Amino acid sequence: MSAPGVAIHTTAFARAAVGDNRHVYTSIQGTSFSSPIVAGAAGLLRSIDPGLTQAQVRAGLKAAVDDISDRNPAFLNRLGTGRLNMAKLLPKPDKWSVPEILPELVDALNIAEVGDEVAVAASMTLTEQVRLPSKDVIINGGYDDTFTTRDPVNNRTLVDVTGSGQPAVRTVSGNVTNALVFDGFEITGGDALQNFQPGEGYFGGGILVTGGAAPTFRNCLVTGNIAGESNQAGGGGAVAVLDASPVFEDVIISGNSSSQGSGVYVYRGSPTFRRVTVENNTSYGTGFGLDPKGGGMFFLDDAGKRAGII
Repeated sequence: MSAPGVAIHTTAFARAAVGDNRHVYTSIQGTSFSSPIVAGAAGLLRSIDPGLTQAQVRAGLKAAVDDISDRNPAFLNRLGTGRLNMAKLLPKPDKWSVPEILPELVDALNIAEVGDEVAVAASMTLTEQVRLPSKDVIINGGYDDTFTTRDPVNNRTLVDVTGSGQPAVRTVSGNVTNALVFDGFEITGGDALQNFQPGEGYFGGGILVTGGAAPTFRNCLVTGNIAGESNQAGGGGAVAVLDASPVFEDVIISGNSSSQGSGVYVYRGSPTFRRVTVENNTSYGTGFGLDPKGGGMFFLDDAGKRAGII
């Protein structure tokens, strides 16, 4: 079997240093680290079931792998059964809780499989951009710290990326359907991403959905996001939908700003809005001859012509 063995971040002892400076972190590579990873996995498996025989442990490890032959055609039939995947080795929880089981949301999204629930505590603030995975998982915020109850309306999990210069939440793949759910989050501090379609400008401060993606956003508050500064063309201070078909249910969009579509900016695609409140968003003029349009919503059709303004 294969296991990671390149640039493994680990603790180390610096003999030439003095005192606490001897305890450092470093990166090491080689079988000296890929072998202990497999041995450690074997130990975890035995800790779950001490009665396993050597043959059963070996079989369990070989079954808990990802086939990586297609990614390494030059090493065909030389990579063993595959690359060790410890998420397949251990018993699967009813939900991947953050930070109870995994400390970071990105870790949970990487491990979760289609249909899995990723649960995020309301007491946790996410300060980095949330990149929705290219698989249909359910991401639920608003959980209490014991992960037994949740309140996605009155106790949302905060996504605050103030100062990052990036959209707070965005899709990275069009291969997702309405079954990818993002539920129970307050989204703030987002700054739109520069894009050249439908025209040069900054689109999607709070939420950016592109490339045919169709996720569902539910029980979210999107506030305090921007798309472009006062001298920049921008669209979708809160939400920008560019050639995509997301669903928004029971979402509040308030207190965002851009030059056009300060609440929602739509270019092509077929978004769906159910029980969505859009209020108190601000459109401003720019130095490019663009008058403020669509304080609430702004729509363009396939030809780039104004399709509707609310």
